[in-house]
Amino acid sequence: MPKAIYRALLTFIILFQITPAGAQNPRADSIFQLIKKHPGEDTVRAKLMFEYATACYPANSDSTFKYSALGLQLSEKLNFKYGMMRGLNASALNALRTSQFDKALQLYHKALDIAFIIKDFQFQIKVQNNLGILYQTTGVLDSSRKYLELSVELARLHGEEKMQAKGLSDLGSVLGMKGDYLQAVKCLLQALAIYETMKSPNDIVITHIRIGNQYSKIKDFRKSRDEYFLAKRLNDSLNNERNELNILMNLGLLYEHVKKDIDSARFYLLSGYVMAKKLNVEDVMLTTIVNLGNSYYSEKNFKKALEYYVEAYNSPLLNGRLYEQTAVLINLGSVYMNLGKSNEAEKLLTDGLALAVKNSFIEFQQIGCESLSLLASKQKKYDLAYKFLLRATELNDSIASRELKEQVAEVQFKYELEKKETQNRLLVKENELKAQVIFRQRLMVAGSFTILALIVILLFVILRSRNKQKTLNQKLDEQNQTLTHLNKTKDKFFSIVAHDLRSPFSALMSLLTELDDSYEDFDDESRRQIIHLLKGSSFNTYNLLVNLLDWAKTQREKIENRAENVNLGEIVEDAFSSLQTRASFKSQSLLNKVSPETIIYADPRIVRSLLINLINNGIKFTPESGIIQVLASSSGDWIQICVEDSGIGIPEKEIPNLFRIDSSFNRQGTEKEPGTGLGLIMCKEYVNILGGEISVVSSVGKGTTMCFTVQNSKH
Repeated sequence: MPKAIYRALLTFIILFQITPAGAQNPRADSIFQLIKKHPGEDTVRAKLMFEYATACYPANSDSTFKYSALGLQLSEKLNFKYGMMRGLNASALNALRTSQFDKALQLYHKALDIAFIIKDFQFQIKVQNNLGILYQTTGVLDSSRKYLELSVELARLHGEEKMQAKGLSDLGSVLGMKGDYLQAVKCLLQALAIYETMKSPNDIVITHIRIGNQYSKIKDFRKSRDEYFLAKRLNDSLNNERNELNILMNLGLLYEHVKKDIDSARFYLLSGYVMAKKLNVEDVMLTTIVNLGNSYYSEKNFKKALEYYVEAYNSPLLNGRLYEQTAVLINLGSVYMNLGKSNEAEKLLTDGLALAVKNSFIEFQQIGCESLSLLASKQKKYDLAYKFLLRATELNDSIASRELKEQVAEVQFKYELEKKETQNRLLVKENELKAQVIFRQRLMVAGSFTILALIVILLFVILRSRNKQKTLNQKLDEQNQTLTHLNKTKDKFFSIVAHDLRSPFSALMSLLTELDDSYEDFDDESRRQIIHLLKGSSFNTYNLLVNLLDWAKTQREKIENRAENVNLGEIVEDAFSSLQTRASFKSQSLLNKVSPETIIYADPRIVRSLLINLINNGIKFTPESGIIQVLASSSGDWIQICVEDSGIGIPEKEIPNLFRIDSSFNRQGTEKEPGTGLGLIMCKEYVNILGGEISVVSSVGKGTTMCFTVQNSKH
C-alpha cells in the first residue's frame, strides 16, 4: 500500500461522554412513580416525562427516547415551548444515533429556535454543542467549529463552567481534525483545567485521551502513549467500559499509524473489537474493522483485508458517515484491483473518488486518482492512466506542502509552549516581588505604634527586603537570559533554514521552470535526466529538513538519552533497510560486519539516526559499485562503532571543520548530490547526548572511516 494511502485511512474514535450503564437506577424509579401518581395531561406531567428520560440515559436508551417522544407529543398538544424544545433535542439525538443526519439537523435547528424564543441560554449552549458534534460526525468541520465556538462563548458569558469545558474539549477534537494542533491542545488544556477544578474524573479521562490523539497526529509516540496510559490509570477506579474501549482503540491506531508496529496495533484493535461487540457500540466496530483491514492491506494480504472491508461496506452505519464511507469505497476498490477484479474495482474507485471530491477529502482524492491510474494502465488505457496520474501528482504536491507546514507548525508549537512557560515563571517571580513589597508596608504600619518598634522593624524589613530583592533580581536575570537564549536559538534556526534551504529549492524551481517552459525541446532521455536530478534534489532537501528539525530539538535540549540494552546488529539492519534503495541506485554494497551477539547500552532511536546519517554520507561520497560497511569493536566499558566507505575521501585540513555549524566547508557527492554538512553536525550532537566521542580517519581517493563510541551492555 502506498504510504499516503496507509496514512489517510486512519480514523480516530470520536469520544462521547458516556457513563457506565447500571442495572439499578433509583432516581429513574422514583420519577416513574411520580408519573403514575400524576395522570393529568399538563406541563407537570410533560416535565416528569423528560426528567425520567434523562434519568434513564444511557443505561436504558429505549426508555429515554420513548418517554422523550411522549413528552414532545404532550408538549405540542399543550403548546408548551420548554417541553417542545427538550423533546426536539432528544428526537434529534435519537436520529443521530440511527444515522438519520438530515433529520437530526432539522430537529436541532427547531429546538434551537425555541431556545432563543424562550431565552433559555442553557439549552442554547447544549443544542449548539450538539450541532457541532453532528457536523463533526458528518465531516463538515467548518460548521462544526462555528457552532462549538458559539457554545463555548455563551457558556463563558453565563458562567456555565462544565458546559464551557465540554465545548472546549469538543472544539479541541475538531481543530485537531483540521490540522490546527496548537489551538487544539490549548482548548483541551483549558477544558482539563476546568474539569480538574470541578473534580470531574470521567471528563478528565476523556480529555487526556483527546490530548493523546493530538500528540499522535503530530507523530509524538511517547507523549501520546503517556496520555493514553494516564487516562487508563485514572479510568481503572471508574471502571468505565466505554472509556476503556476508546483507550484500546486509540492505542491500536497509535501503534499502527505512528510506531508502525502492526502486531501491537492488531492486538489493541482486536481487543477493542471484542469489547465494542460486547457493548454493542456499532460506530467503534465500524472504525475497528476498517483499520484491521488496513493492517492486512499493508502486509499485502488482500484476501484477509477484503473480509474486513466487505464487512465495513455492509455496515448499516456506513450510510451518512462520509469519511468512513469514502475510505471503505477506495480501500475495497484497491483490494479488488490487486485481486484482478477490474470491473468491481473501477466502479468502487470511481464512486469513492466522486465522494472524496464532493467532500474535499484531499488524501482520498489522491489515493483514488493513483489507484485509477494504475487500473487504467493495467487495462491498457494509457491516456486515461496519464490523466489520473497527473492529477494524483498535483494532489500529492498539495499534501506534501501541507505536511511540511504541519512540521513547521509542530516546531512553532513547541517553541511557543516553552516561551509561554518562561513568561509564566517570570510572572510568578514578579508577583512574589510585589507580595514582598506589600508585606513590608504592612510591617511598617504595624510598627508605627512605638518609635522604637518602628526603627527595629524598619531596619529588619529593609535588610530583608534588600536581600530578597537581590535574590529575586538575580533569578529574574537568569530567567531573562534563558528567554534570550531561546530567542537566539530560534533566530539561528530560522537563519539556517533560510540559508540552507534556499539553494536546493532554487535548484528545484530552476529545473522545473526549464522543464515546463521547454518541455517539447527535450528528448525523452533529457527529460529523464532532469527528473532524475529533481528526484535527487528532493531527497536531499527532505533529509536536510529532517536534520534541521532534529537540530532544533537538540538546541532546546528536548532529545533525551533513554538508554537500554539493545542489539547493535539489529539497529544496523534497520538503518540499512531505510537506505537500501538509495544505495541500489549506485550499485553499492551495504555490509553489516557487526557480531549478532553485540549488545550496547544506549537509546536505539539516537543510534539509528547516527547510523543513517553516517551511512547516507558514505553513499553520497562513494562512486558506483562501492562498499559501505559497519563494524564494531569492544574496549572495556565502551564499544566503538565505525562506518567505513571506499569513497573519495576528505582532505586532511578539512576534517576539523566537519562538525562545526559555522564552517563553510561542503561539497557535492559523486552524483552531484548537494550537501550542507548539517548531517555530520547532528551526528556530533547525538554522540554528545550518548556521552561518547566521534572521530574521523580519511584518505583522499581511498575512503573514509567515521567512528563513535557508546557504552557497553549493562547487566
